[in-house]
Amino acid sequence: FLAALQHSNVRKELTTLFGDKSIQNRTLEAVERLSNQVANLTSALTQRDEEVKLLKDRVEKLELQLDEQQQYSRRNSIRISGIAEEPGENNQKITAKVMDLANNKMKVDPPLQLSEIDRMHRVGSANAASPNSRPILLKLTGYNSKSRILYKRSTLKKCAPGHYVNEDLTRRRATIMWELRQQKRRKEIKDVWTTDGRIFKKDLDDRTALVDLMTLNCG
Repeated sequence: FLAALQHSNVRKELTTLFGDKSIQNRTLEAVERLSNQVANLTSALTQRDEEVKLLKDRVEKLELQLDEQQQYSRRNSIRISGIAEEPGENNQKITAKVMDLANNKMKVDPPLQLSEIDRMHRVGSANAASPNSRPILLKLTGYNSKSRILYKRSTLKKCAPGHYVNEDLTRRRATIMWELRQQKRRKEIKDVWTTDGRIFKKDLDDRTALVDLMTLNCG
């Protein structure tokens, strides 16, 4: 609208309409003032948008740094799903089940020792109405212990169907992994896995790529 008022043809129409040149001049001056105000506001908004984007980028980088630190603190931890949960189960029973899975079924080599376990517990609140057993968070005393277990997890399909052993991931990485697993189920990608907290995916052409953690868009 303001741009239209400044057009030469519009100025002529104003001259014809108002006749009185003083009225026309005052009108045009008001239009120019408003036009300048709009230009200043537009510039200020553009600058504000750039500042907001810069702040968002900084926050995202800080969140990623925090995520890296949190993932590093989990470098000796794994999550085990599929081990049946019993009413009144204590840590001694959980430990026995984990040791049986690792040594008798997965055949971890050399066998996992109790001294390699820092601590373990079920994750989440117990719910008697839920038919699903809660996963077990297992923290080991060293990276080598974790590596030996993960090396044998490919045997689970045969030796312990329904059991899963995965790295303990941060919320951000777990969300990305969930989205990528959905893509795998839809046959949009061929495979997805983690190594030391880093997420990799293989496309339908067998090309492997490291997933960018700066975005939750995994497409």
